[in-house]
Formats: sequence, C-alpha cells, structure tokens
Amino acid sequence: MQNKNTHNLERLWTLDFLFSWIIKLTNCVVFLMLLATVPLICMDEFGSSAAEAGLASGIFVISGTVVRVFAGYVSDTIGRRKSFLASAILLIAVTCLYFIPMNFATLVAIRILHGAVFGWFSTISSVVGTEIVPRRRLAEGTGYYSLAASLTVGQFLGIVLYQNFSFISIFIASLIIYIIQFIFCLFVKVYELGELPDEENEQNKNTSNIKDINSSSKKLKLSNFFDKTTMPYALFAAVATLCYSGLTNFLEPYTAQVGIQQFASWFFFIYTIALFIVRPPMGRAIDRGKVNPIMYSAIIIFGACFVALNFCNNGILLLLISLLLAYGFSAANANMLPLALKQVPRSRLSMATATFFMFVDFGMGIGPTVLGYVSAFVGFNGMFLICAGISVFLLLGYFLIARKHYHSKN
Repeated sequence: MQNKNTHNLERLWTLDFLFSWIIKLTNCVVFLMLLATVPLICMDEFGSSAAEAGLASGIFVISGTVVRVFAGYVSDTIGRRKSFLASAILLIAVTCLYFIPMNFATLVAIRILHGAVFGWFSTISSVVGTEIVPRRRLAEGTGYYSLAASLTVGQFLGIVLYQNFSFISIFIASLIIYIIQFIFCLFVKVYELGELPDEENEQNKNTSNIKDINSSSKKLKLSNFFDKTTMPYALFAAVATLCYSGLTNFLEPYTAQVGIQQFASWFFFIYTIALFIVRPPMGRAIDRGKVNPIMYSAIIIFGACFVALNFCNNGILLLLISLLLAYGFSAANANMLPLALKQVPRSRLSMATATFFMFVDFGMGIGPTVLGYVSAFVGFNGMFLICAGISVFLLLGYFLIARKHYHSKN
C-alpha cells in the first residue's frame, strides 16, 4: 500500500496538472496577444506616437509587477481558492472594459487595471500550479509550465486577427479565452496554506501548527511580502531576462542591418520547437540532482550565443544560435524557479513565487529601455558583447548563490 501511495504521489500528469497547464497557457496567450497588438492599435486607431504606444504596452507589465508584491500576502490571507477564482473573474470583468468607447488615455487606464489583475492572477495561479507538482518532480513540472508561457500562439493569433478583422476582434477573443480559463479554474484542485498535497501531510497533521502558519502569514511584516531565500535566485533570473529582452526586441533591426532579416521570423519558431525538446529532459535531470552540470554549461552557452550574434552574418548561424539559446536561456532562467522553491517550505510558497516573478517582470520591463540606450551608444554589436560580459557575472553569481545547496550534493 505504501508503494502504491508513493507512486500516486509521484505522478505528474494528473487531471489537475493538465487543467493547471491549460490555465497557464490561456493566461499567456491573452497576455502575448495584447502585447503584440496594443501598440499597433494605439498608432493606427488613436494616432499615437511610438513612444506612447510603448507606454500603453509597458504600463501593463509595470502595474502587474507592483501588484505581485502584495499578491502572495493577499492570497494567503483571504484564502488561495477565493483569491484564485476572484482574480479569474476580475480578468473577465476588466476585459469587458475594452468594449467601451475610448481614446488613448482610456486605453492606458484600462491597461493599468488589466495589468494589476493579471499580476494577481498570474501569481496565485503559479502557486496553485506549483502545489500540484510532486516536490521531487518540481523542476520537470515547472518546466512544462514554462513551455506554456513560451508558446508564440498569442502573438500569432493577435496579428492574424488584427490584419483580417477589426481590432475589437482581439478583445472578443481575449474575453472568450478568459471565460474558458475560468471554467478550468473551477475544477482544478487548490491547496490552501498549511494543506500539503503529498507525504508532508503526515508530518503536519497537528492543526495547531497549521493555525500558527496561518496566523503568521496574516501579520503585516516585510517577510510576508518578500522571501529573502528566493531573492538571489530571482535576481539571477531577472538579469538573464534583461539580456534576453534585448534579443527579443532588437533582433529584427539587427538582422536587417546585417542583411539576414528574412531569417528573423524563423528565429523564435526554431527556439520554441527546441524548447519542447530541451525542457522536459532537463527538468528531469535537475530533479535527479544533476544541477551543476546543467547550470554551468547553460550559462556558458547563454553567453556564447551573444558572442556569436556579434559575428552573425548568415541565416544558418542565426538559426543555430536559436537552438543553443533554447538550452542556455531556458536553463539559466526557467530552472531558477524550481531551484529556489526547493529551498523554501510550502508555507512560504506564495511569497517565494511572488518574489521570483516580480524580479523577472522587472528585468523584462526595464531590459528594452536600458539596452535600447546602450545600443544607441555602442550599436547592436556592442550591446550583444555587453550581454555576453554580463553572463560572466551570472556564472559567478550562480556559484555564490547555489554552492551552499548544490555543490555539496554534486
């Protein structure tokens, strides 16, 4: 009986995990669909400048990042299931606001509200999804979640709708997807604070301990908004994301500059396909303790990709870089979340998740601006070399933050 229970506890692809994966996918599809089309709507429908269009897009990320600070605390205070369903309903409600008559200022205001609710829902849905994953398969499970977030379905759907129908069709599609998402939210298992989904329950049956956890989580103190154990991992991922954002935002103008623009559209397609090949076995290897070989090699490859970009003048090399980047950035970024979460107790999962994604969102948000100014002074080649140099500090950073937990085990 014990072996059977252990086997069940180790199952990853349960119905709850599948529903949680679909929720992650639908949430990211709407995010990416609007991210790709809102700037176009601003410029074409409202006559906004490129800077104003960028504001309408960027303010969403900023708003979501701010709300993430409080999302973990609020969710553990009012209850995770209540927070989960309430934020899912609010996503539907705020999407309805896009149908009112609006100008540029109104759209920006709606984007602020939408970003705030998105940040709340994204945080609590990540906690819900992570709790479903068996602790010993955390890297593999979160790897599948990161695949859902990496799919380019949203951008593709948004551009197709915008080019073939009115911009209202994008908001209609967003509303339909959010309604489907809410239906899945109703059926996925949500574990409350102190309620553990695996064998740890056997060690925490004392209800007074659970009450102590709940009581502590409701106190207004800094540790209930940030998790200090997660911060080094989150900072590492934020810096890696900052470098990666420079590539996503400036790849097209760079390829046009070197005469291989026709290959730019294939770069992220090849990257996405490679992720499906790389992520699952990488996650399983991380869960089995092969942390250092993967992380050190990934950081080196991540930096080498930027060096290669600096000398890239043909399409074949560009596509080869996209294949290598799928390994380098995926390991250097996505793996940091399970590595961090394995160091915190389940009672800190909400704060740890919120802390991690707050840092990553910040890196993604400021990356294009910072690297845009850098490229204006040193050009795209210089910018890529600087990103390669940053990878050296990432290598040192990983050694410093992970040696306590992983060097002695490998």
